[in-house]
Formats: sequence, C-alpha cells, structure tokens
Amino acid sequence: MERGWVERQPHPRHANVQELYLTDSGRRELVGADRLLVDLDGHLRDSLGEEGYQRPRTLLGEFMTHLATWTPPEDTPA
Repeated sequence: MERGWVERQPHPRHANVQELYLTDSGRRELVGADRLLVDLDGHLRDSLGEEGYQRPRTLLGEFMTHLATWTPPEDTPA
C-alpha cells in the first residue's frame, strides 16, 4: 500500500470487512510485470530449447504436487 498500487475499501454489505483493490497505478504495474515475465519466458525458451525449458517446469510441478501433501512436524519441547 506504500507504493499506491492497492487501496482498502469497506465491503459493500459487510461493514467490518475490508477489501483490497488495485489502483490505476497498480494495474499499470501489473501490466508491466506481465510483459516482463512474458519476455523472460520467451528468452528462457529460446535459450534452453523446448526440452530444456520443459524440464524445470515438470520438476516444479512435481514439487508442488508433493508439497501439497506435506505436513510440518509438530513442535517438540526442547
């Protein structure tokens, strides 16, 4: 909120609920960030080739699948 990209507004029906909305400046930043990521993605695909590009994507997908099934251990007293 310090950069002015989002603003808080009360929920129309629930006075005790605050919602966050992108400001016009926030929407411009989001468009710029999206453009940057699309360019980076294209650069990585071109640099690594399709097979090299797909390997980390596949591995990250597997990480996400296994991460969803992990439960942190309970804290044990020292």
